[in-house]
Amino acid sequence: MLRRGHARAADPALALRADSRPARAVRTIHRVGETDRHDRAPQIDEYLARLVVKSGERFLVLRAEEVDWVDSAANYVQLHVGRNTFLLRSTMKELDRRLSPSLFARVHRTAVVNLDQVREIVPSRLGGDFTILLRDGTQVPLSRAYRERLFARLMVGRAGKPTNKVER
Repeated sequence: MLRRGHARAADPALALRADSRPARAVRTIHRVGETDRHDRAPQIDEYLARLVVKSGERFLVLRAEEVDWVDSAANYVQLHVGRNTFLLRSTMKELDRRLSPSLFARVHRTAVVNLDQVREIVPSRLGGDFTILLRDGTQVPLSRAYRERLFARLMVGRAGKPTNKVER
């Protein structure tokens, strides 16, 4: 049976406070808190530069900036690249978190757009909502909840500095 304050106590914090041998208590805490590094969730230290999608029997590697826009399809997302559409097993929330905010913006609960593809934003007939027109003519919904964030992102250049440059 283990006593309160013993270095091998079930509660490592108790072992640290009460043990007169701190080095042994710290070793115990490390042993109790150890996890296999492969079991931990990966830390995102950078955004996705490439996406791998299946096309028939092949796997294609797409550069993130090639993606024009993304829409959701249950537990999948559809990547729209030019005239092609590819399915990727991911949720919209997860993909949005992994895409660079300097390149992409969430514009609706079901859509993310490549900021470089936005040509025009027009009011829709529904109160307060807008429609985004992409360079290829595609129409993507813009909800009120994401409107201000989109305008703020469009006014910031790639280096994160505000810009007044208007592209035509």
